[in-house]
Amino acid sequence: IDGLTFDAGRLRQVNQRDSSDYEDMSITTVGVKNIRARQTTSDAFDFANLSYKWNDALTTGYGFGRLDDFYRQHYLSLNHLLPLGDGQSLKSDLRFARSTDEGGSNVDNKAFGAMFTYGFGGHAVGLGYQRMSGDTGFAYVNGSDAYLVNFVQISDFANREERSWQARY
Repeated sequence: IDGLTFDAGRLRQVNQRDSSDYEDMSITTVGVKNIRARQTTSDAFDFANLSYKWNDALTTGYGFGRLDDFYRQHYLSLNHLLPLGDGQSLKSDLRFARSTDEGGSNVDNKAFGAMFTYGFGGHAVGLGYQRMSGDTGFAYVNGSDAYLVNFVQISDFANREERSWQARY
């Protein structure tokens, strides 16, 4: 189908950036996530992603992820690019994720993020907002990147009940 992209897979182990071996996966515990689990590792992460490019300006998506015995996660995304003329544009990136436990943890999180970026010539200025709600912070596989607008090198800004703003050039 024209404009449709589908990805799916199962990951069995992870190779951390500071390691030379492969190991079972674990849930991230950095920050104040308040995530508790009965076990420490899992040997299966399943995922499926659908995205549809409606036209050159609008793309929507749905994704599902599951870290066996830890959590299930559903997420929605919307990306829109509004041309403003003379090399200018306004990009909107909206994301929502719902994470729940899978019997072996207490994961309960809703994550909302929005990033608006004004582009002009070779420059861009962005403003982002991210909010966590629920009993825990945002769950993701330790050592991976979280699908959040405010996930940056210094922090994921995904702790329990955390709100964060971001200004970016």
